[in-house]
Amino acid sequence: MGSKSGYLLLVVAAIAALALAWGQAVAAEVEVSLDLTAGTTLSNTATVTAHASSDAGIAEVSFAVDGTDVGKDTSTPYECAWDTLSVDDGEHTITASAKDLDGKTNKAEVKITVNNDIAKGVEFHTKAAEDALAAGKNSDAILAARKAVKANAENAAAQAILGKAYYAAKQLDGA
Repeated sequence: MGSKSGYLLLVVAAIAALALAWGQAVAAEVEVSLDLTAGTTLSNTATVTAHASSDAGIAEVSFAVDGTDVGKDTSTPYECAWDTLSVDDGEHTITASAKDLDGKTNKAEVKITVNNDIAKGVEFHTKAAEDALAAGKNSDAILAARKAVKANAENAAAQAILGKAYYAAKQLDGA
């Protein structure tokens, strides 16, 4: 083998090594986004949807609110039903964290506002729950009663109407 062919072989090997290293360095990343826009107002139970992609495939998307896990999904559409009554009214950060099958991760965040009208007070929500029960609207009664308890967890009338609403809906495990 002459010096030119030896040199050529060395150059080809170096180019192949660089191409391999470069290919690993620019491997596809995990992309993730949320359907919500900054400033969106949510209430009650909200469906949070994320879009995620990776050449390796997505293993899971986890959802968090202010750093607290609220759900996980392993198939598209990546969604989480989030009970906004689990937090106080005001601004919160929702995060969707995607993990691909190679273990790579990425996340998207958006600041939203929760407004369940808790400031209207325990009496307002207790009355709304009573009215909903009288009309046979058990789901509405449960929601209003939960808001009454959120407004004042120590209020006996709020606790009683919540129990009545769950009983009427035959959902005693929630009471």
